[in-house]
Amino acid sequence: MEAEIVCVPKLMDVDAEFVNPFLAAAHDALVSLGRTPAQRGELALTMQDEFSDDVVVELQVEGELHGVVFFCMDEETAKRSVSAILRGIIIEEMDEMAQSSLEEFSIRVSEKAKRQLLKLGYKVNVRSRLLLNERAQLPDFFPFLTVCLTTRCGEMLAFFNLTKTVK
Repeated sequence: MEAEIVCVPKLMDVDAEFVNPFLAAAHDALVSLGRTPAQRGELALTMQDEFSDDVVVELQVEGELHGVVFFCMDEETAKRSVSAILRGIIIEEMDEMAQSSLEEFSIRVSEKAKRQLLKLGYKVNVRSRLLLNERAQLPDFFPFLTVCLTTRCGEMLAFFNLTKTVK
């Protein structure tokens, strides 16, 4: 049984301190795995009730912070990213090898972000899940801070719905 995606209805308390560890972790993972740095675009606020891109990396955050982070991309961007990770091997379909590479990306991002948040004093657990051609359905529309990450492989959108846990 899949865990329910937990989002907060208002993002008044979202701080760059929560978002930056995930953006830095994604950048580091892209550089270390595929030698393809990411440029950050403008920050925007969007309302989402689902994520249905070809490839969705879902990161559930629990502990002193809670919420969810999504990294979304189309299949062509995912294939080019996997090709970069595999040092130039042409990827024609999202086979097991491609999925494994994307799962490695999601694990690295979750672990690096968790370490950064711990350094900032937030005790959290970050669980990752890879969705290929599946929907991440939310129970309602929720606000997300959204950032476009541009790499030589294409664009990836990052969505953040995180806040401090009320005790």
